[in-house]
Amino acid sequence: MAAANMDVVGYVDRWSGASGDRFHFHVSAERPTYRAELVRLRHGDSHPDGPGFLAERVPSSFDGEHQGVVQPLPTGSHVRIDNLPAMEAITLSAWVWPTTPGGDGQCIFALGDPAGESALSVAFEDGQLTLEASTPAGHIRVTVPGAVEPRQWLFVAATVDHGGVRLYRHAGAFAPGVAATVTSKDSLSGWVPGPGRRLVLARRRVGPANGPCGFNGKLSAPLVFDRALSDVELDRLAADDRAISDSALGRWDFAAECGGVGVPDRSGNGLHGVAVNRPTRLVTGHRFSGRTTQPAEAPEEYNAAHFHDDDLSDADWDPSFAFIVPPELESGVYAARLTAGDKSDYVPFVVRGRPDRPRARVAVLIPTVSYMCYANSALDPSVLPPDLTPLQDTTSCPDERAYVRRHGLKSLYDKHSDGSGVCMATMLRPMPVNARPNGRSMLNGSAHQLGADLSILHFLDASGITYEVLTDHDLHQEGAAALSPFSVVLSGTHAEYWTGSMLDGLEAYQQAGGRFVYLSGNGLYWVTALSEDGALAEMRRHHGTRSWTAEPGEAHLSLTGELGGLWRHRGRAPQRYVGVGFAAQGFGAGSPYRRTPASRDPRAAFIFAGVTNEVIGDFPVLVAAHGAAGYEVDRADVDLGTPPHALVVASATGLDDSYQNAIEDTEGMTPYHGGTNCPRVRADMVFYETPRDGAVFSVGSIAWCSGLSYKGYDNDVARITENVVRAFATPGPLPGVVRPAP
Repeated sequence: MAAANMDVVGYVDRWSGASGDRFHFHVSAERPTYRAELVRLRHGDSHPDGPGFLAERVPSSFDGEHQGVVQPLPTGSHVRIDNLPAMEAITLSAWVWPTTPGGDGQCIFALGDPAGESALSVAFEDGQLTLEASTPAGHIRVTVPGAVEPRQWLFVAATVDHGGVRLYRHAGAFAPGVAATVTSKDSLSGWVPGPGRRLVLARRRVGPANGPCGFNGKLSAPLVFDRALSDVELDRLAADDRAISDSALGRWDFAAECGGVGVPDRSGNGLHGVAVNRPTRLVTGHRFSGRTTQPAEAPEEYNAAHFHDDDLSDADWDPSFAFIVPPELESGVYAARLTAGDKSDYVPFVVRGRPDRPRARVAVLIPTVSYMCYANSALDPSVLPPDLTPLQDTTSCPDERAYVRRHGLKSLYDKHSDGSGVCMATMLRPMPVNARPNGRSMLNGSAHQLGADLSILHFLDASGITYEVLTDHDLHQEGAAALSPFSVVLSGTHAEYWTGSMLDGLEAYQQAGGRFVYLSGNGLYWVTALSEDGALAEMRRHHGTRSWTAEPGEAHLSLTGELGGLWRHRGRAPQRYVGVGFAAQGFGAGSPYRRTPASRDPRAAFIFAGVTNEVIGDFPVLVAAHGAAGYEVDRADVDLGTPPHALVVASATGLDDSYQNAIEDTEGMTPYHGGTNCPRVRADMVFYETPRDGAVFSVGSIAWCSGLSYKGYDNDVARITENVVRAFATPGPLPGVVRPAP
């Protein structure tokens, strides 16, 4: 049997493609063979009260049996510097901020032959600073006595020459009056200073990765010298003597080129490094003063990187098979279904229509950036009071969650093994939790992300509405051009993570007359950045409703240098784009909407055509049990950007106290922030017009779409949604809109 009960798992190298584009699938299988087949995903939520899980077989070039190969997950970030010159002697130094100094494998430096083991390493062993050196004549080990405290800056240096080795430790200005500790050992015969050696920072192995390994903590201002510095010189270096550091053979700048994997060498000797598995950059170093939190204003205070033994930016698995999109394949959400024995994995991807020849007026924008950020989340409701998670289901997706735990996979809601927040997520890894069509959230036992978003596609199919599908990544890359072929674009159910390019693209589409249907709750929320290839997403949680908090001074995104946190705090609140923004989250039952007097405005008549109820969505739904407003809900707020002419046509109040007002709305701590006593805890349904016959309709609830299928789509949630989509897809002014005289 496979470890962690998953016999086969995989990932794909891109989220979307059109006719002629190639997808590469990477698979690890515990069995000798596995089967792969293409399916079109029609509905994801397996709740018995809905349509159920629906995946339709589609013949493809990769259908059939494939050879199973176990592919490892080499976690742990580090920096690799190749081709060091020959050196008769060497000094290695860095400022170190260890977070788990008592753990295994906490190596700061390693030097050796890339094809073999390290000849020299400096690490924390059993909480003490230790140097080990191996030569053809033997092995030397030196330890500086005294435990190393976590989360404290420490200057560390090691010197090696033919006479022996020395290990140096000093707290510098962080412990005034405390002298350096130096431990020496002589008689290091056989030291071979040949060229072509590799220096590795934050990992013991200098050769290929072989399983998890790595250092937890920050390294700042690493240096290498081609001589053995004296104790006096090391004292000066610990005191930040720039004359000493400027004479180094290698001097690496972690504050530069943070958007890529390069770590430039400022010595002029060209010993540039490569960051593997993306250690966190734009973090504070040992010189951080707090006088500014803008890295661009004081780059010398950000010459550091935070390494983690569970970082992963690319699993780097060998490709298992490829798929070229044939011209006849309709736009939609598809998956490679991988099966080994009685275990399966679905690897989803999106097929777009031809951007220059759309076949539909309607498009669904699949929130792939949010999928990446939520993927493999380990949020455990059992740590919360039971009354806050009355619908929790910790038994959901047991095989998938066991696989995630065993391999140390993380989401942006989790913390690294050293307790720091995870701020980077990659699509180049297995994502069996939260990015699969049949997944469920433990928080309320409901479908979430892709599994919930498929309910929109099934509704459109059931309503006979032709549509195409595109992704956040397409919008980020192409801007408004990705949306402009369509009369109306529908969001997913939880489109939370947005890049600046995505917001710019949506805004330009709206200003050009595009119409947007926001079927989400808590969307357009976090400032997010993507790497140049789109495979890596980054955010920093320093404000907002959050599962961890960034360290002081570490609010900027390394991929772009921009300030992270909430778009609201950068003057780009969701209300500016969709009329509503995050108000509350809760994991209990939802609530129905009630129409407002504004719903009688002639401008909104088309929305409620055929709707006779005053109360909307007052029935069982697939997410949050009951009521179309639930899980996470949004409200209108003119002060935050809701247009003054917007109509709030319905509101959902009456949520219980498992729903708490968003932290960013709360200026003081009181017991009056729950659904039973806080008027801000509500979902608003909003409609308004935008330039050139454009318009926005927003429901402000994650649970809304899970009510579409109730009674076979014969209900007011489905009717309102269909009314809006059909009207928005029809050219010309909307019904009830009177154009002003020219």
